[in-house]
Order: sequence, then structure tokens, then C-alpha cells
Amino acid sequence: MSLLSKEADDPRLNTGSQPMTDTSGEASEPASEQGPGQEDMREAGQGPELALGEIHGSVPAAVFHTALIDLQYMPPVETFARLFSYKRIRFEACEHWVKRSYRNRAHVAGPHGQLVLSIPLVRRGGERRKSGEVKIAYAEPWLHEHWNTLAAGYRRSPFFEYYEDRFEPIFNTEFEKLQDRNIALFRFFADALGMTPDISFTEYYDAGVPIGQVDLRNAILPAGGRPDPFYTHPEYGQVFGSKHGFLPNLSIADLLFNEGPRSRELVLNAMG
Repeated sequence: MSLLSKEADDPRLNTGSQPMTDTSGEASEPASEQGPGQEDMREAGQGPELALGEIHGSVPAAVFHTALIDLQYMPPVETFARLFSYKRIRFEACEHWVKRSYRNRAHVAGPHGQLVLSIPLVRRGGERRKSGEVKIAYAEPWLHEHWNTLAAGYRRSPFFEYYEDRFEPIFNTEFEKLQDRNIALFRFFADALGMTPDISFTEYYDAGVPIGQVDLRNAILPAGGRPDPFYTHPEYGQVFGSKHGFLPNLSIADLLFNEGPRSRELVLNAMG
């Protein structure tokens, strides 16, 4: 079966689009548009036809070399599983702000179950904001509260103290822009997982993507996004597992603090 015949069924071959905005300037749920197809790639001499099942694993490094994605706050495990095989990662910095996403929120575990950590943002009335320009509000002591929540939830985990000296300084820094805080955290997690991608940011918004890139913008959202048929969420030991059972779709921090160096293996295996 050719990749071309199934590309419409594979969410990794669909492109995102500029989010629709409401009258307040805040962005609502994005629409989707189809980007350049695999047929265009073959006509351009970019490689032979591939079976759908060969998209994941090592193939993105040879055919789809770059992932385009929104920059998230302490991303969920799925984000790193879907990014792991790409040599280059481009973060979208020029889209209009999208509500109800992982850009300024993260899901973690606590003594009473799943918790949502949300970063407050500076309001700008009805003016549209590009995601790379969004600023963080520090009127409330949320930074201290987020760190205390993480410490309370993971201090008893096997590997929290192992990573604490590198992790805590990020929570002692008042970054002006959300993008700067999120990229500092992403680099920390990527390094802990042994990921060494080339990282860049978009300089303008484009609803399509160039040949060789996969559009993962708004593919991973708290409400679902565009699921990857090859992704299976790994199960692992959690601090409060005996009390709440396994809690899926938490931040990569949950996996890292519970499994340490083994997290890399679990992330890789999550893509089949």
C-alpha cells in the first residue's frame, strides 16, 4: 500500500492552519488545511514511495527530517515521543495565540490526583498576539506555587533529586516571554532524554509546510488534537499509583522523575 493512497488518513501528513480569532483577539480552535502531498515530494525527487507503516521510527530522519510544532509548557509524554526521531524541530512563533492548549499549561500528579498548572499571561485587550510575543504575568506568586506543587508531588519519586539541581533554577527565573520559559524547559527535558535536535523558530506564519517537514502544530492538545495511530502511551510506576491508579497524559516531568534514564527507552518504544 502506498503512502500516497493513505496520506489523508495519517494525521502527521496533515498541515495546521492559522487559528480563527474571536473579537477579543484571543485565538479559538484552529482549522485544518491540507498541505503539500507525498506526490509532490516524489515529483521533486525526494525519495521512493513508502508504505504507511514506515513513516515512524527511523524514516522521518531520512524523508521527513523536520517537525513543526507549537512550543508547550512542560509538554506531555506524547510530544516527546512524536518528536524524538526528527533531526530538526521548528517551533511556531508567529501564529495567533491559541486558547486551551499546552502552551501555558501542564498536567502533573499530586497527592489528590491530576493537577493542572497554568501560567498567567499579560492581557492586551483586543489586540491579536503572536505566540512568540506573549508575555508572562508575575502579579501573583504562581512561580513559587508551581515549584511547591512539583516538589510536593515528586519529592518522593525515585529521580526527582537527581534532576532537581538542573530543574529548579528554571523556576527561580522570571522569564519575560512565555516562549523563553518554554524553550528553557524543553531543552532541559530533551537533554535528559538524550535528544540533540537542531532547534529553530518560525519567522513568519505559513498554513502549509515545506517538503520534508511534518506539521504537528495543534496536533497534541488537552482535548485530543490529532492523534497519531502509531502512538501508545507508556505505563510506568507513579508516586501515587497505588492511590489513584495510572494517570496518563501527564507532563514528561512525571515520567522523568519516576523512571529517570529509562524514560528514553519508554519514549522511543511509545511509537511502536
